[in-house]
Amino acid sequence: MSVFEKYKLKRPAEFTRLVGVNYGTFQIILEKLENEIIRYKQLKPMRQRGLKSSLTIADHLLLTLIYLRQYHTFLQLGEMFSISESYTNSKQK
Repeated sequence: MSVFEKYKLKRPAEFTRLVGVNYGTFQIILEKLENEIIRYKQLKPMRQRGLKSSLTIADHLLLTLIYLRQYHTFLQLGEMFSISESYTNSKQK
């Protein structure tokens, strides 16, 4: 189960306090982000090469919002999302 799957099971008030936006707003941002990634990959097909990420787009967005909301260290975020500290840092750029 991904971290996002665990977070979406939380009560709405708790989700908002932890992430900084309510679940409905999160879904809107996620939809726009997914559409933008699809559009970007169509414009730059060479960007589709390489290894696929172990995180879903929802987890990427959640990681970013949690970082901006709570200012965890990359070590803490890596532990939370089961990825390395350096990979967590690269996802914030």
